[in-house]
Amino acid sequence: MSGPVNITHVPKPWGHETIWARTDTYVGKILHIKAGQALSVQYHNVKDETVYLLAGDIIYRVWQHGRDGKPTDIGLKLGQAYRITPHTIHQMEAHRSIRTGGNQRAMKVIIPLAGKGTRLRPHTHITPKPMLKIAGKPVIDYVMEDLQALGNVDQVIYITGHLKEKVEEYARAKYPFPSVFVEQKTQRGTADAVALARPYIDEPVMIIFVDTIFDADFSVVKRTEADGIIWVKEVEDYQRFGVVVTDRDGHMTKIVEKPSTPISKRANIGLYYVKNWKQMLDGIDWVLTQPPNKGEYYLTDAFQYMIDHGAKIKVIDVEGWYDAGKLDTLLETNRTILEKRKAARRPKSVPKGVTLVDPVYIEEGVTLKSSTIGPNVSVSAGSTIEDSQLRDTIVGAKSQVRHSALTNSMVGDEAIVEGIRGELTISDHSEVRGRG
Repeated sequence: MSGPVNITHVPKPWGHETIWARTDTYVGKILHIKAGQALSVQYHNVKDETVYLLAGDIIYRVWQHGRDGKPTDIGLKLGQAYRITPHTIHQMEAHRSIRTGGNQRAMKVIIPLAGKGTRLRPHTHITPKPMLKIAGKPVIDYVMEDLQALGNVDQVIYITGHLKEKVEEYARAKYPFPSVFVEQKTQRGTADAVALARPYIDEPVMIIFVDTIFDADFSVVKRTEADGIIWVKEVEDYQRFGVVVTDRDGHMTKIVEKPSTPISKRANIGLYYVKNWKQMLDGIDWVLTQPPNKGEYYLTDAFQYMIDHGAKIKVIDVEGWYDAGKLDTLLETNRTILEKRKAARRPKSVPKGVTLVDPVYIEEGVTLKSSTIGPNVSVSAGSTIEDSQLRDTIVGAKSQVRHSALTNSMVGDEAIVEGIRGELTISDHSEVRGRG
């Protein structure tokens, strides 16, 4: 089997299907069947297929003695498989909606991550911004773990672009959710990104921009009666952000971008829940027919459309909001996660001549010699730190730092740093050596 893989997403009356095919060979497909919906009755003449259930409950209906006979219903559970033999009349029906747990209010999640991460270059030339690590863990993992704990996610829709193959490979291997990946070929703004998810939006959605980490209670989505929720964080430098203005009942009235006066200090952090998804899509349609706002189509303008047409969007403050979108804030967030989330980690034994200044995150398999490490330093497995002083620095896996004194620095994987004093940012497979 050779040739590139083509992935096609096809809307269907009963849900949608994702088809994998190569240029010379059909590979397979995933059917996403809505609760209570059924495929049309099918007859296989010569094909021999196997159905694997990835999530939810499916009724597999088989007619053993022709369509006029009585069918047999076979209930398939998670992880089970059923072989479809030739000359079989059959039908599949979703017994309940696909979800990761319980009977909570189901939703889908949209994660736009098509951006190039220009403020974190050179690292984002080869690593997608959400996959850069803080305290030893990719930024995107912090959000996805919260979603797993929530347990009512039917599907995750990733809007990809820059380094899309790496994002898809990582997400498919790491996370258990049924997922689809849609490429945003031209970045025209957040409303355009979410619009690309339209074929899959058929229930409430959560929209998460994953270049930040936040302390938020997602469980509120299971009980809210509002048309939507926007999460915010009070900030002092409100002039840098889009801020949310509310009425006396705590519902959003408008968002003001980078205000010159403190009309509000509650910054929009890029985390939303939309229960009234149909009205949101109407709002996006309206936005995309208007002239671009500073060259882009903003999702917040679709929310303003919803409000202007009677929607109630609840505004909720988060306890913490930590930026990972540029080097200085990423390093500060590394410190916050080490301290507040107790992610700090010391090696089982500290070699003689090595001083650790908390907080630090040192993975097993790191070699330390004659060095002072910390505070706020993360070092990934397989790296060597020798005769050096590091503070406020992140070092990737299998890298070497020798005879150096680094602050406010970020070193990628499999890099070599020797004889350097000061601040440094180099990406994977790089080498920097000082003179003399």
